[in-house]
Amino acid sequence: MIKNNSRSIPHKHIHSRVLTQLVIFALVFLAITGFITYDVIAKGLVAGWIIGGATLGILIGLAAGRMFILKWHEDTQKVILTMDKLSFLLIAAYIVFRIFSEKLLGGILHGEELSVATFGLLAGIMLGRLLSMLTNIRKVLKKQGII
Repeated sequence: MIKNNSRSIPHKHIHSRVLTQLVIFALVFLAITGFITYDVIAKGLVAGWIIGGATLGILIGLAAGRMFILKWHEDTQKVILTMDKLSFLLIAAYIVFRIFSEKLLGGILHGEELSVATFGLLAGIMLGRLLSMLTNIRKVLKKQGII
Protein backbone atom coordinates (compact mmCIF):
# COMPACT_ATOMS: atom_id res chain seq x y z
CA MET A 1 0.00 0.00 0.00
CA ILE A 2 1.27 3.47 -0.89
CA LYS A 3 1.65 5.83 2.01
CA ASN A 4 0.48 9.38 1.47
CA ASN A 5 3.56 11.23 2.58
CA SER A 6 5.73 13.80 0.84
CA ARG A 7 8.08 11.14 -0.56
CA SER A 8 5.52 8.94 -2.31
CA ILE A 9 3.03 9.93 -4.95
CA PRO A 10 -0.36 8.19 -5.02
CA HIS A 11 -0.47 6.82 -8.56
CA LYS A 12 -4.25 6.56 -8.61
CA HIS A 13 -4.39 10.37 -8.79
CA ILE A 14 -2.13 10.65 -11.85
CA HIS A 15 -3.43 10.22 -15.40
CA SER A 16 -1.99 7.21 -17.23
CA ARG A 17 -0.46 9.44 -19.94
CA VAL A 18 1.52 11.32 -17.29
CA LEU A 19 2.68 8.05 -15.70
CA THR A 20 3.72 6.73 -19.12
CA GLN A 21 5.81 9.84 -19.78
CA LEU A 22 7.52 9.50 -16.40
CA VAL A 23 8.42 5.89 -17.16
CA ILE A 24 9.69 6.77 -20.64
CA PHE A 25 11.88 9.60 -19.31
CA ALA A 26 13.33 7.31 -16.64
CA LEU A 27 14.01 4.42 -19.03
CA VAL A 28 15.59 6.64 -21.70
CA PHE A 29 17.75 8.31 -19.05
CA LEU A 30 18.92 4.93 -17.73
CA ALA A 31 19.60 3.53 -21.20
CA ILE A 32 21.60 6.55 -22.35
CA THR A 33 23.52 6.63 -19.07
CA GLY A 34 24.38 2.97 -19.60
CA PHE A 35 25.69 3.64 -23.12
CA ILE A 36 27.72 6.60 -21.91
CA THR A 37 29.20 4.62 -19.02
CA TYR A 38 30.20 1.83 -21.41
CA ASP A 39 31.89 4.32 -23.77
CA VAL A 40 33.81 5.96 -20.94
CA ILE A 41 35.02 2.65 -19.52
CA ALA A 42 35.61 0.66 -22.73
CA LYS A 43 37.02 3.48 -24.87
CA GLY A 44 38.69 5.56 -22.19
CA LEU A 45 36.81 8.74 -23.08
CA VAL A 46 37.12 11.83 -20.91
CA ALA A 47 34.08 12.28 -18.70
CA GLY A 48 34.39 16.10 -18.54
CA TRP A 49 32.47 16.73 -21.77
CA ILE A 50 29.81 14.26 -20.70
CA ILE A 51 29.36 15.90 -17.31
CA GLY A 52 29.23 19.31 -18.94
CA GLY A 53 26.65 18.12 -21.46
CA ALA A 54 24.59 16.43 -18.76
CA THR A 55 24.67 19.52 -16.55
CA LEU A 56 23.52 21.71 -19.43
CA GLY A 57 20.91 19.09 -20.29
CA ILE A 58 19.51 19.06 -16.76
CA LEU A 59 19.14 22.85 -16.86
CA ILE A 60 17.41 22.63 -20.26
CA GLY A 61 15.17 19.81 -18.98
CA LEU A 62 14.17 21.80 -15.90
CA ALA A 63 13.43 24.83 -18.08
CA ALA A 64 11.48 22.67 -20.54
CA GLY A 65 9.42 21.42 -17.60
CA ARG A 66 7.91 24.88 -17.37
CA MET A 67 6.42 24.43 -20.86
CA PHE A 68 4.26 21.55 -19.78
CA ILE A 69 1.43 22.43 -17.44
CA LEU A 70 0.37 19.83 -14.91
CA LYS A 71 -3.01 20.56 -13.40
CA TRP A 72 -5.84 18.95 -11.51
CA HIS A 73 -8.79 17.65 -13.53
CA GLU A 74 -11.89 17.79 -11.35
CA ASP A 75 -13.97 15.24 -13.28
CA THR A 76 -11.37 12.45 -13.22
CA GLN A 77 -9.74 13.49 -9.92
CA LYS A 78 -6.31 13.10 -11.54
CA VAL A 79 -3.28 15.16 -12.45
CA ILE A 80 -3.26 15.79 -16.21
CA LEU A 81 -0.69 17.26 -18.59
CA THR A 82 -1.24 20.06 -21.09
CA MET A 83 1.12 22.05 -23.29
CA ASP A 84 1.09 25.74 -24.05
CA LYS A 85 1.74 27.14 -27.55
CA LEU A 86 5.34 28.10 -26.74
CA SER A 87 6.07 24.43 -26.14
CA PHE A 88 5.76 23.59 -29.81
CA LEU A 89 8.27 26.30 -30.75
CA LEU A 90 10.77 25.06 -28.16
CA ILE A 91 10.40 21.46 -29.30
CA ALA A 92 11.02 22.58 -32.89
CA ALA A 93 14.12 24.49 -31.74
CA TYR A 94 15.44 21.37 -30.02
CA ILE A 95 14.91 19.28 -33.17
CA VAL A 96 16.80 21.87 -35.24
CA PHE A 97 19.64 21.80 -32.69
CA ARG A 98 19.85 18.01 -32.88
CA ILE A 99 20.00 18.11 -36.67
CA PHE A 100 22.77 20.73 -36.75
CA SER A 101 24.65 19.75 -33.56
CA GLU A 102 27.65 18.45 -35.52
CA LYS A 103 27.97 21.74 -37.39
CA LEU A 104 27.52 23.74 -34.19
CA LEU A 105 29.85 21.70 -31.97
CA GLY A 106 32.02 19.99 -34.60
CA GLY A 107 34.75 22.62 -34.29
CA ILE A 108 35.16 21.90 -30.58
CA LEU A 109 34.45 18.16 -30.36
CA HIS A 110 35.02 15.38 -32.87
CA GLY A 111 33.90 11.79 -33.35
CA GLU A 112 33.12 9.84 -30.23
CA GLU A 113 33.60 12.84 -27.91
CA LEU A 114 30.88 14.70 -29.81
CA SER A 115 28.60 11.66 -29.61
CA VAL A 116 28.97 11.12 -25.87
CA ALA A 117 28.69 14.85 -25.11
CA THR A 118 25.45 14.93 -27.11
CA PHE A 119 24.23 11.80 -25.34
CA GLY A 120 25.17 13.43 -22.03
CA LEU A 121 23.08 16.44 -23.01
CA LEU A 122 20.15 14.20 -23.94
CA ALA A 123 20.44 12.20 -20.69
CA GLY A 124 20.48 15.46 -18.74
CA ILE A 125 17.39 16.71 -20.55
CA MET A 126 15.54 13.47 -19.72
CA LEU A 127 16.57 13.68 -16.06
CA GLY A 128 15.64 17.37 -15.88
CA ARG A 129 12.21 16.69 -17.38
CA LEU A 130 11.67 13.79 -14.99
CA LEU A 131 12.62 15.87 -11.93
CA SER A 132 10.51 18.79 -13.13
CA MET A 133 7.44 16.62 -13.67
CA LEU A 134 7.78 14.91 -10.29
CA THR A 135 8.14 18.27 -8.55
CA ASN A 136 5.11 19.72 -10.32
CA ILE A 137 3.00 16.61 -9.66
CA ARG A 138 3.78 16.93 -5.95
CA LYS A 139 2.77 20.62 -6.04
CA VAL A 140 -0.58 19.81 -7.66
CA LEU A 141 -1.29 16.96 -5.24
CA LYS A 142 -0.32 19.10 -2.23
CA LYS A 143 -2.63 21.85 -3.41
CA GLN A 144 -5.45 19.28 -3.54
CA GLY A 145 -4.57 18.03 -0.04
CA ILE A 146 -3.74 14.52 -1.26
CA ILE A 147 -0.15 14.48 0.01
